[in-house]
Amino acid sequence: MQQLDRRFLWGLTVCASSIYAVLMVHDRVFASPAMDIRTPEGRKKFISLLVYWSMCPKDRLGYDPTIRRCELNSLQVAADGNVAEKADSTVYEVDCYDDKECQWRTYITVRTIAAASRFFGRHTRTVIARRKHGASDSAISKPASADIDAQGVVIKDSWAVADAEEDAARNEVELLRIVRDTFAWDKSMVYPKLEAGGTVRLDRDGTYVDDTTATMLDIIDTDTQKGFKAPYRVHRHIVTTPVGSHIKPADNEAEIVIDLVETMYCHNRILNECGILHRDIFTNNILAVRSNSN
Repeated sequence: MQQLDRRFLWGLTVCASSIYAVLMVHDRVFASPAMDIRTPEGRKKFISLLVYWSMCPKDRLGYDPTIRRCELNSLQVAADGNVAEKADSTVYEVDCYDDKECQWRTYITVRTIAAASRFFGRHTRTVIARRKHGASDSAISKPASADIDAQGVVIKDSWAVADAEEDAARNEVELLRIVRDTFAWDKSMVYPKLEAGGTVRLDRDGTYVDDTTATMLDIIDTDTQKGFKAPYRVHRHIVTTPVGSHIKPADNEAEIVIDLVETMYCHNRILNECGILHRDIFTNNILAVRSNSN
């Protein structure tokens, strides 16, 4: 699903005179009891549903209020800061909360580098973005540097499985924080450096709540949820630097060898000094970062 600001989906199924409201979350699809529009009661329920959708907060419609679409009249901000027409482009402002520093940072997306191929499961989306500097900074403002890959960040939006007993071992934000703090003194070490990260927080009438599967499912009654067993998921934003590029466009075989050697050097140090092992090493997880000296 390409919409970065989508958390879950609503739908309607019409079978003759019966209408069903459908709620699609990351591990299941829920359907309401039939609303028979031939009867006054069925029509009342259907109209009530439409009124609810018209008046409820956007997060209950499935939108992420921490991600806002920028009105650009179908314009796209290119990597060099110029604006070019592209009908299918969408630029967003993304609010990322760091749950250790307890502060928000706002970013403006530049381009998508990984879109979710399907709605169900972890539903990971990844974009390159730049920091927003003040209220006057907008999506069509030229970035401070023409080389957004050098000055930008990578934002990862995902619904990771979390377990009360095992979450510390699975929490990618905490693992990246350990790596960052361990190598803060080493300027020669190139690794995904955490800039901000934490659970997405939703404003419910002035009170912030964590965005989890439990938060999503509180909009449907317990009878509809009966018998539903699925992973408990937590919605997180992770912001890292630097912005890397895939190793496939390497200039020559020597560069590929250098990339692989540096990758294993980085993994070896993280394993020995942080006690963290990344077991999923394949080409899509290896990104090259060019130094100023090329």
